[in-house]
Amino acid sequence: MTPRFGSTATLIVLAALSTASFLLVETEAASLAVGLVAVAIALAKAALILSRFMHLEWRHRPFAQVLAAWLAAVGLILGAGLYALP
Repeated sequence: MTPRFGSTATLIVLAALSTASFLLVETEAASLAVGLVAVAIALAKAALILSRFMHLEWRHRPFAQVLAAWLAAVGLILGAGLYALP
């Protein structure tokens, strides 16, 4: 039996990720690597919100692949945009 990740724990993780991404961007905003890490953190937060708070558990929903593709597309677009900036 695997332990479930509760809503309170998810909220704490989301708050910690939000704080980490804010501090990361505020300390070194001009770095491409920091921007890409911030995008990765944002995508992880989006995946948590989709799976835990919107009750769209990835394994049991028919649109799980669509949501995963959407997150990947957003990540690629944001990453390419950050890479293209001077």
